[in-house]
Amino acid sequence: MNPLSQRLLKMVDGLNFKDFVIFLSAFNPKASMPQKIERKCHTLF
Repeated sequence: MNPLSQRLLKMVDGLNFKDFVIFLSAFNPKASMPQKIERKCHTLF
């Protein structure tokens, strides 16, 4: 099993669909670095 899978599951646990999509958009290769940081931080807090 991937060691990061449990951590990823904890990060997305309790997110609604909109927040989940925002979280996933941070992994889009077309997103700029500031966008990626903003989106990941938005999900964490």
